[in-house]
Amino acid sequence: MSAVVAVAAAAAAAEPPLTSVVVVCRSQPRIAALPHVVRSVSAFLDCSAAWNFVDACQFGSVRLLDRLTARRDIFASSRDGGLSIKNKNREFKRGVDRAAAAGHLDVVRWLVRHYPRGYVTACVGEAAKNGHLAIVEWLYYNHQRVFWGGDYAMEAAVANNQLEVAKFLNKHTALPPCMPVDLAPPASLVYLLDEAAVHGDLVMLKWLHEERGDRLSSKGVTTAVDHGHVDAVQWMCATHPAVVPSRLRMDKAAANGHLEMVKWLQGQNARCTRQAMNRAAANGHLEIVKFLHANRSEGCSTDAMDSAAKNGFLDVVKWLHTHRTEGCTTRAMDDASAGGRLEMVQWLHANRTEGCTDIALTGVKAHRCEKVVEWLYEEQIFPRS
Repeated sequence: MSAVVAVAAAAAAAEPPLTSVVVVCRSQPRIAALPHVVRSVSAFLDCSAAWNFVDACQFGSVRLLDRLTARRDIFASSRDGGLSIKNKNREFKRGVDRAAAAGHLDVVRWLVRHYPRGYVTACVGEAAKNGHLAIVEWLYYNHQRVFWGGDYAMEAAVANNQLEVAKFLNKHTALPPCMPVDLAPPASLVYLLDEAAVHGDLVMLKWLHEERGDRLSSKGVTTAVDHGHVDAVQWMCATHPAVVPSRLRMDKAAANGHLEMVKWLQGQNARCTRQAMNRAAANGHLEIVKFLHANRSEGCSTDAMDSAAKNGFLDVVKWLHTHRTEGCTTRAMDDASAGGRLEMVQWLHANRTEGCTDIALTGVKAHRCEKVVEWLYEEQIFPRS
């Protein structure tokens, strides 16, 4: 018997048979009386061999980890006496990060129990950004080798709008003396109010301002504007007027479909370019296109109708055709054809004069849009080859 086969046999013998196999074999006394047969059936059906340690941590099964660890230890000891300390630390770090991100507290407990000397660094941030407060609390109260310093975990919690996690971290955490400094991630230089601006949650913003005294920059104001958080921007203007740009811009808010923000910005003498209407049209935000048409003078370019046609917003294309004079280019029909948008292509052919180019046929064939290809041939826009 080869060494590999011998080790595999030893591993199979050391592992308890699968419960499902034991239950089935009990109904067949002649099989149940032969332990080596039960183990062989179990080994044949056991899919745990297809898993690696880190993926098992992410999956969240402690029983799977027990099985993998038992098998791995047998193989490792037969070769070189076991895993090196370096490999064990790497295994722990990757596993605990995955488990924390997925919210598997039982796996985190298992890992700390089996790797009591393992340092926890990024794991806290992974748990924080996903709102797994129970994991953050358990690590704080049960594991001494955790990096709590800097704003890494706090930034992760704030950036993902996890207020309860942020409150816990703010109240309890600091760099413990037992953590080597060279293992600690660098301290964050990010203004946390800027991170919170993405979500525009006033409760989070006010807590950061009142309880922590965090700062805000013009980047945070712009972020809140672009994401359409009117209440948050108004609060920022009232509490941090010095960092608010002298003239805000509405282009991205319009592109992102935030009509109420665009209306508010209009009352604040905000700046605007043709890209506001172009990108609003491209993303199908017809009400914003109408508002800009009625209240602004920048207008748009042919990109507005071209992009709306490409993305299939026929209502926007029709409105631009009726109310604006910029028109479109051959890109409108070319891109609509390539995207398989037959109704759009038919409307453009019937109502516009720009037509299309060979790009239309090339694109539609590349994307295998048979209905559009057939229509282009039927209308004799292109000769059949």
